Amino acid sequence: MKYTKTGKRVGRPPNQPKSGAVLREEAQAKIREAKERRLGRADLDGEEFVDKVGSITGKHKFSRKELDSIRETVDLLYAEFVAEKQEREAIDHAS
Repeated sequence: MKYTKTGKRVGRPPNQPKSGAVLREEAQAKIREAKERRLGRADLDGEEFVDKVGSITGKHKFSRKELDSIRETVDLLYAEFVAEKQEREAIDHAS
């Protein structure tokens, strides 16, 4: 890296080291955001999707890709439900 006449380095400053826990949290957040974007969570109506999944019977034929998409969306909605429930319980216990 080159130095200027004042002795300061030229270029972008180096990254500060982060702990493993912080890096894991950031990675999990990025994975969750990517999954939400891929599944179109912003446009998804949870209640409507649950009704749609509830109406599926054994006579419905789905491709492997469609089943995987439905399964991922259900997992995402369930994870959100559990997180909200835990937050409500934490608030109730704190009160």
